[in-house]
Amino acid sequence: MEHKRILVLANSFKHHARCIAGRELHSDGSFGPWIRPISSHGEGELLPHETQLSTGRQVEVWQYVSVPLDHHANNRFQPENWLIHGAGNWLDLDASCPAFSLGMLPECPPDLWNEPGGFPDCVSHRRLQLAPPRQSLYVIRPENFRVRVESRDGKEKWRAVFRFKSVGYNFSITDPVFLQKYSAWLRGKTLPSEGPLPCGDRCLLCVSLGGMWQDKHYKLVATIFENAP
Repeated sequence: MEHKRILVLANSFKHHARCIAGRELHSDGSFGPWIRPISSHGEGELLPHETQLSTGRQVEVWQYVSVPLDHHANNRFQPENWLIHGAGNWLDLDASCPAFSLGMLPECPPDLWNEPGGFPDCVSHRRLQLAPPRQSLYVIRPENFRVRVESRDGKEKWRAVFRFKSVGYNFSITDPVFLQKYSAWLRGKTLPSEGPLPCGDRCLLCVSLGGMWQDKHYKLVATIFENAP
């Protein structure tokens, strides 16, 4: 077992549980690689008792935490995955960690897991087998960012529509804080409905490549950071 100190940048929905991820914090205060703690059940989703802090509260985005981890999961398609050791007892480190700014977070990958002739919101498992991703998580600065809400099977589906390096994308939004904040945005609107955020393009996105489902890996927006410099 070992403890990893991470800045939590994603705490998103996954099968009625959560997917949590963040950047490792080095001893000199710099950020290291991404870490995604996972469980040994289901598809690795984390239940509330597995992410409980020693204070009894649940972990949140922007917190520095120390997470007990058993071992690296050796997942070719999500190389950030580490299996948690036991359940709960994550330590809140906010009081002892350095301040940071949103401007320290953006990354600049060549693309977002694109596949020639593929779809804007997923990549085939076959493609990833041929070219496994170096990362399945990034914080990026989008262009022409808009939120689209549509109805599928009687349910509201929230989508992030944006461009990155001149390529158009359309990802599902799984950020619970964002969805709760903007739920009132739909009042009086006819679906589908689409529009920009009040902050316009002054935002960052934590994007994630999901696990395999029906031979595809779907791309998600796990966190939307508004008013980014």
